Amino acid sequence: MARTLDPVCKICRREGMKLYLKASRCYTPKCPIDRDHPPPGMHGTRRSKLSEYGIRLREKQKLKRFYGVLERQFRRYFELAADRLGMHSEMRRLLSVPFRELTVELPLRRDDDRLQLFRGYRVQHNGVRGPVIGPVRFQSGLEIDALRAAAESMTWRCAVANVPFGGAAGGIGCDPGQLSRREFERLTRRYAARIHHLLGIYQDVCAPGVNAGTEVMSWIGDESARTLARRPARPWSCAHSIYQVRSRGVRQMIE
Repeated sequence: MARTLDPVCKICRREGMKLYLKASRCYTPKCPIDRDHPPPGMHGTRRSKLSEYGIRLREKQKLKRFYGVLERQFRRYFELAADRLGMHSEMRRLLSVPFRELTVELPLRRDDDRLQLFRGYRVQHNGVRGPVIGPVRFQSGLEIDALRAAAESMTWRCAVANVPFGGAAGGIGCDPGQLSRREFERLTRRYAARIHHLLGIYQDVCAPGVNAGTEVMSWIGDESARTLARRPARPWSCAHSIYQVRSRGVRQMIE
């Protein structure tokens, strides 16, 4: 008879890794994932290798599951705060949706002369308190719903900390590990050129996010300055290093 698993363990089995969703039991030998039994209905068979499409679909499902929970959490916290403040329903509606979203198509000529299309996004949630700021991500399966949740969370974090910024988020749905350095640079520069009219020190400041380091932010700043036909002493459209940003914030708090 096939052994049954609860929904939490089924998620771990489907992802092929332990997600530690059942707290202490996941660290004991009683964890069903460590028993190395085949899943129900596949006894005596070998699981076939996932295709490239299957891998991309699994990454997209993982992102939807994670950011969907994140978005629901922020929505619940927002509703609780709005109820306590007695906020009007119309104001709730205005604060729960981003005021600007941009989707761009990014054609890339690969090193083997293949043409591949990528999709980039930039979501600006709210800029009432000042210029918006948010990360730039490079993730396989990235969709605009995940960026909406990230932009909204940045808005509330800046408001709670009383920082004069709004929230934003952007990125490209790609896997940097599958691209060469030249291809990744061309894709990043094309993305910066397509959204350059949104960027600026008084409009939108890009911050480093997933798979976006100092070099990537330098490409975005350089391409933004080149597109606007002006090259300042330092790129103004991005924060170069997340470590530099955090260290300056900690220093100012201590002082």
